[in-house]
Amino acid sequence: MGHWFGDLYHGDLGDNAVPAPELVAKILASQGAQSWHQGAQQATSMASDHDQAGAWVQQLSTGLARIKPFADATTALHRQ
Repeated sequence: MGHWFGDLYHGDLGDNAVPAPELVAKILASQGAQSWHQGAQQATSMASDHDQAGAWVQQLSTGLARIKPFADATTALHRQ
């Protein structure tokens, strides 16, 4: 274990310890928190778009599979 982690693990929080509620409030009030939330929202939106595109590809693939026998039959008729 790293020195700082070992200290933390054994309860030696040092001189700069901050109570958890205060630390959380500082993190949420920081500029990074806002950008993190925006990034998370964008990632969620992108994941939704990805799912939607996947569903469209599946529908397209299913439709093509349904018409393939007709295309094959038409090609066979034209070759005769």
